[in-house]
Amino acid sequence: MIEQIRSGQVRGLAVTTAKRSQLAPELPSVAEAAVPGFDVMGWFAFFVPRRTSRAIIDKVHIDTVTALRDPAVKAHFDNIGMVAFGSTPEELAALLTAEMEKWQPVIKQAHIALD
Repeated sequence: MIEQIRSGQVRGLAVTTAKRSQLAPELPSVAEAAVPGFDVMGWFAFFVPRRTSRAIIDKVHIDTVTALRDPAVKAHFDNIGMVAFGSTPEELAALLTAEMEKWQPVIKQAHIALD
């Protein structure tokens, strides 16, 4: 939505991450503006099969971080309102654990199930 906000097509009210976005620092976070503790973000990650060697995992990580540092890639993500960074496999594991802990009660309360 960053392009639509910048063009004036829509008015941004807040960002859903815990802190203000560096791409739109004028917008408060939902936590700051209305709902303390609110923190929802989208994210993407590369996953490999369970028994993939650490050497391959490290290569994928290094190549990903290198690509994300490329000025053209960074500019593209900035234009679409995404902050891209490469985490380590251990940081991704911690994120997955935290996300599962955060969303499991919501899933249970809403009776969400896979078909």
